Amino acid sequence: MFDSYPKIPINEEAFSGMTFRVRYPKILTDVIQSELFDQRITQELENLKQSLNTQLVDRLSNTTAAYWHDFYVEYEGKKLIDLPFFDAEVYLFALINSIVQYDTLQIDPYSKIKSADLSQSQLAFDRILASSKDWDTKDFILNNLHGNKSDLSQLVHGDEVAIEVILDDSQTLIGQLPRYTSTEIILDNTGMELFSDLLLVDHLIDKYDHQITLHIKAAPLFVSDVIDEDITKLLDFLSHHQEEFVQRIKTYIKQGKITIVAHNFWNSPGHFDTIPKDLISKESLLLSKGDANYRRFFGDRILDSATNAFELTSYLKNEAFAIRTLKSDIQTSLSTELVQSLNSRNKEWRNIGKFAVIQKVSARILKIPNSSQKES
Repeated sequence: MFDSYPKIPINEEAFSGMTFRVRYPKILTDVIQSELFDQRITQELENLKQSLNTQLVDRLSNTTAAYWHDFYVEYEGKKLIDLPFFDAEVYLFALINSIVQYDTLQIDPYSKIKSADLSQSQLAFDRILASSKDWDTKDFILNNLHGNKSDLSQLVHGDEVAIEVILDDSQTLIGQLPRYTSTEIILDNTGMELFSDLLLVDHLIDKYDHQITLHIKAAPLFVSDVIDEDITKLLDFLSHHQEEFVQRIKTYIKQGKITIVAHNFWNSPGHFDTIPKDLISKESLLLSKGDANYRRFFGDRILDSATNAFELTSYLKNEAFAIRTLKSDIQTSLSTELVQSLNSRNKEWRNIGKFAVIQKVSARILKIPNSSQKES
């Protein structure tokens, strides 16, 4: 698979280096200025902000042993900044959760940041929901892609970026939807993206009668990744203007048509090749949202962007599609000509959030031998 490719490192001159030099100190500043915690916790956060370049990896009590064992065997005692990029990022957010005692206090350190973003989106929510009454499936998928621009860990707000789709397998996705009875979605960001996810879910249930499973984080991660309370807060916020839509979603949840699964695996440095066996049903269509989830398909390795994704995802048991705007250094399955064109336009095209894909990332296809039986 991808073990022969090196992991993306933290490189001072690359996006990864900028992330630890600029983005993460800013995030820690925002958390400190939220004033959610007492003086001792606040000082620990300040100390962490000042010591990102020297912080060592210590074993944390809030990391689930089953999903962190190999990480600690390889990296315990090493400098955070010397770890591969993805491993360092996930550990940093676990460390923040440990400092703020999230398991005990249950205070999301990014809750005020999320709430401020939510309050700015009301008019957009109303406009999109009104427009969606005339949409077809392609429109819901494209809206879902646009929703992925909303990432509160980035320096540029999603509203400031106009995206360009550089790989579009949406027609393949649409063609497969009638073959399935269930879709599992690995969610990414809350706020506008979660709203777009729920719009798509509503459509998949209404048009295709799908059973939906939403996979979310068990604890805060990457600032705006969805946790359980984010779904409740969004529905409460929408209920003041969009009661009918909210009640429909709540009814689906109550009926079990929508299942929400929070799992510690998504807060670990694990990639898709190590996913717990029963976490995702092999009978479901799999939709993966966002950048970090995309990186997990390929072990966050250094890959040529013309590399065929199918060659690296033979381990997947599901037909899977990625819906993402590009905000990191990894992308696959582009033509060599397109890669050359993008490089000539902007050397940083992989991580500026301007370009996007709706990409089939596994070769697996659900086969229907006859009208009365489905099999994988």
